[in-house]
Amino acid sequence: MANQIKQDAWWQSFYEDTPFELYLARTDAAELEETIAFLRDKLKLVAGATIFDQCCGLGGMSIPLAKLGFRIIGADLCAKYIGMAKAEAAAQKLWAEFHEADAFEFLPDVACDAAFNWYTSFGYAEEDSQNLKMIARAFEALKPGGRFALDFLNMPMIMASFKEEMSTVLKSASGDIIQTRHCTHDLVRGTMDQDWTWTTPDGKVLTQKSTLRAYMPVDLLRLFSQAGFTETQLFGGCDSSPVTAESGRCIVIGRKPL
Repeated sequence: MANQIKQDAWWQSFYEDTPFELYLARTDAAELEETIAFLRDKLKLVAGATIFDQCCGLGGMSIPLAKLGFRIIGADLCAKYIGMAKAEAAAQKLWAEFHEADAFEFLPDVACDAAFNWYTSFGYAEEDSQNLKMIARAFEALKPGGRFALDFLNMPMIMASFKEEMSTVLKSASGDIIQTRHCTHDLVRGTMDQDWTWTTPDGKVLTQKSTLRAYMPVDLLRLFSQAGFTETQLFGGCDSSPVTAESGRCIVIGRKPL
């Protein structure tokens, strides 16, 4: 099984080999403000709290939180992203440390008051046992009573309004990049399989594949319970609405028992 997991680990090169950082850039100030407010409320963050950003990417959430005075520990497998996050934190003289590490295995060296995994950075492996490791690492990273938030796709909404192909224009310093995603559902494997194409301003074409487990809200609740979390809640967005079949996201929040 370990060899199969390694062979299918598309995420090990996907982000290094593509301009996906342009897609991850958080440019909507109002949306970011609402997200930060949601996390401060639901994770019960107090001044000076230490927060673990699992799969931190460019630091799009970590940097704003560090600017508010929280102590940040971020981890991501993509060296390119970690380099960008470190440079931004250093430029702003923030208390934030970023580690190039596998989120299935990484644990901060100090116990954290809260943790989060944002923007669908979960469910990459086909095996539940492998994906559960990521939730388990978040659980182990927390102090007793600490809370963990996982932001995931809301699969009922995705399947009801499914679009096989979507295109996005990404703005880069050298011009527009056209990102196209072709997606299919595999109901036997329980996955969303995606073929990505990027066409750069000079006509170069990059391609990659990805797979995401199509977890329903009830599946995420089960995984949280298996990891040891209690008092688990579901939200349909950062407006604190309950998750429904029409919700744009599925946000799961659990608490590590005292």
